[in-house]
Amino acid sequence: AAFRCMYKDDCQITFQTRRNCPACRLSKCFNSGMQRDRLLTVEQKAAKRRQIEENRNLALNSNSKINEQEFQLSSSTFSD
Repeated sequence: AAFRCMYKDDCQITFQTRRNCPACRLSKCFNSGMQRDRLLTVEQKAAKRRQIEENRNLALNSNSKINEQEFQLSSSTFSD
């Protein structure tokens, strides 16, 4: 995805304005020393998002199993 500045390629990029012009923001990143090979492709972004979602689901499932085990343990303790 190629970005184009809608103004004159001279937008001021600050913390508050950084989302206004992706083209100038990326240009500023490159001028500050960011390497082009560090950009992720669309496929890499999708794979990273999938991995994050899988990890999140694993953590949620793990937490729910732990909570279930704790509930069963506390229930059996009270019924004794």
